[in-house]
Amino acid sequence: MRNGGSVIIVALGLMGLVAATSPALSQMNCNPRAGYPPGLNRNEHFAGLFRIPFHPPDLQDPAAVKRHAVLANVWGRILWDEMRARTRGLCMAWFEVQGFPDSRVSLIVNGTASRIDGEKSFCRGVLQDILGSYQPSDERIKNAVEWLEDATQPPHLLAGEVQETLAMDALNVSLAILPLIYERNSLLHALVSVGTIDYSAVSAMELRAWIQSQRSPEPPLLEEMPHCLQQHGDLASSD
Repeated sequence: MRNGGSVIIVALGLMGLVAATSPALSQMNCNPRAGYPPGLNRNEHFAGLFRIPFHPPDLQDPAAVKRHAVLANVWGRILWDEMRARTRGLCMAWFEVQGFPDSRVSLIVNGTASRIDGEKSFCRGVLQDILGSYQPSDERIKNAVEWLEDATQPPHLLAGEVQETLAMDALNVSLAILPLIYERNSLLHALVSVGTIDYSAVSAMELRAWIQSQRSPEPPLLEEMPHCLQQHGDLASSD
């Protein structure tokens, strides 16, 4: 079933837009770095923002740039599914293609804040293990591709969602206009042009080969990042 929220999530991640912050961060006067999760439920606790370094594609080749973004997004959706499965819902990995060609992932813990340090360490260990050795099955890859195919369809309002009309309209306009703004054959045009047809073309063999190439010569190590931007600074040091 098509989910308007999923569409918004994928579009915001792909276009590098900064989403809304949680009340806790607002109280801290935090200016979240791109990649921070757009919202947390009552029992969800933020457990850190991490960089996943990837080997870059040929940045002079728009097709290679787009393929890298597509495969990284599929891998990110698989990470989300596998993290939830391995930890029985305790840990979630909010993955976004930020800082291209690298990616960012926010760890979220479904548990008590009193044990957040231990849970954060546990969740980080699970995610590192998945990044280093997990081989997704054909079924897991198929599910991830289908989720992204659905999520990149233009969103439509469902019954009772009239209050979201403006947000949906704005998103639809953005999805349509961004590929017209950036110069064809540019890196940014390739990134904002990713759509359903690109995910449909992903095969299990291709994705596994890409994952293996990212692990050579060594598996990528998670690098923790400050999740708040500096309040004052020059553009060169900003996100």
